[in-house]
Amino acid sequence: MSVENDPEPLILGLTTEQMPPLVQVRRWTAIALADLDDDHLQTVLLISTELLTNAYEHGSSPYGVRLRRGRSPCRVRVEVDDTSPEQPVVGRSRIADTRGRGLIMVDKLSWKWGVSPLPGGGKTVWATISCEQEGWIPCAGST
Repeated sequence: MSVENDPEPLILGLTTEQMPPLVQVRRWTAIALADLDDDHLQTVLLISTELLTNAYEHGSSPYGVRLRRGRSPCRVRVEVDDTSPEQPVVGRSRIADTRGRGLIMVDKLSWKWGVSPLPGGGKTVWATISCEQEGWIPCAGST
């Protein structure tokens, strides 16, 4: 089964228009994926933080976060929903800039990423992180 078709994603429902403390989102993700190798987990945490931050800064509510887990091959897909029709744009930041690097990091650290339309409007921005891409220790239970 592919990670994209995981029938039981882990869902973090966000119902507030204010961004939740990112530490709470990171804690939820770390607990849900506690058996990942540390490098793999840290990459998932960074990407989930970046996608959620982009949704709050550039999208519109409501928001949802899903984690989909594949064990063979070992992959994690992070999905963040918002109701905005605007597509994410990979920035071109300069050294002195304090913004514009989020999707650059997502692009470099993920196996693949993209945008899928939501029925009724809005979008899901997703990224798949694979332990195979970096030679990380495989997920527990992967073959």
